Amino acid sequence: MRKNILILWSLVVMCGAARAETASSAAGVGWLAPTAELRRVGDFSFVSQNGLVYDIPSPGECAGQGAGICSALSLNGEWRALRAGMDHSLTMSARTPDARAALEAGGEHEAGFDDSLWEPAILPRVENLPPDPYVDGVWFRRSFTVPEEWRGKRVRLVFLGANYVADVWLNGEWLGWHEGGYTSFAFNASRALEHGAENVIAARVDNIPWTESFDVPPEPYGLIVPYANADWWNYGGIYRDVYLVAEGRSGIEDFTVETRLEGGEWRLTLKALAREEAGGAVMRGRLEGCLTARAGAGGQAEAARGDCSAARLDSDSFEITGAEPQADGSTLFALRASVAARGVSAWSPDNPVEYELALFYRNADGGTVDARSATVALRQIEVAAQGPPLRLNGEAFRLRGVNRHEELPGVGRAQSWDDTAGIKNDLRLIKELGANFVRAAHYPNHPAFFDLANREGFLTAEEIPVYWFKEGGFEIQLRRGIARQMWLEMIARDRRRPAAAFWSMGNETTGGEESVKFFRELMEDARALDGTRPVYHNVSFSTLWTSALAAGDLIALSLYSGVFDSEEPEAGTARVLKTVRGRHPDKAVLAAEYGIWTGDDEAGDARQVEILQKAQSVFKGCPFLVGSAWWAAFDYHSVRQKTGTFHRFGLYTLDRSRMRPSGEAIKKHFNLNQ
Repeated sequence: MRKNILILWSLVVMCGAARAETASSAAGVGWLAPTAELRRVGDFSFVSQNGLVYDIPSPGECAGQGAGICSALSLNGEWRALRAGMDHSLTMSARTPDARAALEAGGEHEAGFDDSLWEPAILPRVENLPPDPYVDGVWFRRSFTVPEEWRGKRVRLVFLGANYVADVWLNGEWLGWHEGGYTSFAFNASRALEHGAENVIAARVDNIPWTESFDVPPEPYGLIVPYANADWWNYGGIYRDVYLVAEGRSGIEDFTVETRLEGGEWRLTLKALAREEAGGAVMRGRLEGCLTARAGAGGQAEAARGDCSAARLDSDSFEITGAEPQADGSTLFALRASVAARGVSAWSPDNPVEYELALFYRNADGGTVDARSATVALRQIEVAAQGPPLRLNGEAFRLRGVNRHEELPGVGRAQSWDDTAGIKNDLRLIKELGANFVRAAHYPNHPAFFDLANREGFLTAEEIPVYWFKEGGFEIQLRRGIARQMWLEMIARDRRRPAAAFWSMGNETTGGEESVKFFRELMEDARALDGTRPVYHNVSFSTLWTSALAAGDLIALSLYSGVFDSEEPEAGTARVLKTVRGRHPDKAVLAAEYGIWTGDDEAGDARQVEILQKAQSVFKGCPFLVGSAWWAAFDYHSVRQKTGTFHRFGLYTLDRSRMRPSGEAIKKHFNLNQ
């Protein structure tokens, strides 16, 4: 009986919400606008998202700073969830009053709404674990209380990942929306938050389906990123951490760290953005920095005691490069300092030594008002057309890599700071292959992946999901700016993560001048936010004619000769590389993908090994190649796999229980060519 009531109640709510949305969707005017923009104060470039400086401390970082400076409250755990067929045109409509009214027509956003018959949902989780084909909307709700000492602080509500468009309410007040399934977002929760009472979050998350075609579909489906039926599983829901961050109203808003080798000496350049609530043209507080070797729990305690063994930045070290008054009466100050590091070791895959940079914002009396920290790896990456194509810390270096989808057995893309065991295990298995490089395909991963990769001795490439775009897709994104928003959010989120060593603007795209313009604009953004990483986009071996081929610091290629065509693998791979080098002798090249699937039989395993060995025989004799990355480390689920739910491209099986013969083959190759 209870089961029948649940089904009936779900149908009533779902159909009622769908009717209201469908009836009102035509009232929307235009489409969703970006919620992030590039800004600059002095010589400090940063991203502003929903009116906030886009720099979100992790829960662990807050925990390491102590109460009263930065505090975090996890909202992972039990929520209530209800699947609801959603009007995707309404989802993508500009948030006019009529569109807002349609979103709220069912009352699910209200604090007092009765969700007792909704399904309990332990977040983070994916909504559609394979083979579940559900791609549509879900409403989520949960209640919580906050510590009394948070009263008077700035509080942000943080989502590390929700796919694809999320609208969020707190105590019935609409906080805003975010478009994009793989980058983090936050809202100012201070005004809507209730102290000493129960608070209720409601989130409407619409996972808009991808088109079956490679062509750009009609709106609204052609507006999203990616729009084509991408070759991975389209997981929906809230699949990464949700938490609150409470901070003071004055302090450190954002900062960047650049390490550079100059004359055999490592120099640390720090840029920071500080906020003073009182405003005014003169900065009253002072900033200090301390670099220490990380041991155990980190260098924060050592820094607090003043044991700045590697470098010290006192307040006199900082130059104020700009100031900008804000609408709320506060002032943002940009600061810059540079210092030589003492007695330090360079980071490398064989010596992944980490340092802890602690920043302290002091008031006029010397009291600590705010504190932030970051992992520092003393490393420098350079690409060049002549001589060694890739240099790490001034010495020739070769990438021995694999590709990896963010997907774990049993949980899909669901990842959390609370449980990183799956990521650690994947990195351990990749390390066993002898790899030093992981391409995080084809979207920003959970930030924990990059933190752990640095610790385990990996360089990584991070990419936005501009996947299989045609010219029309680039035209739409030049107009809408959502792919650019993802780019800004990705770089701003991870530019202090040393393992993120390359930025990728897209994968296997085609197009003419629109694509060239798109990539050039993204290159400019990357230079503004972070000038230390090489930038590229990946091109298919079958589309070498694209005018955007050389739009990047290096050329990245997917090489599948003998796999997706009838050409002999070794000769085809050599021909493609020779063609590219002939056209662009001033560019280094990355073999970003090569591989083949196996049927998990003797013949399929043998073909994998053959393709691997023939490709590597070509790569070995290619002096302009920075390295290669096999597709892929592990089997993965895909909506394009029509004979089953997952692809067997992996060096390891989907459940990680077995290394295939191709894994043994690449392991031998990597160990022979270190």
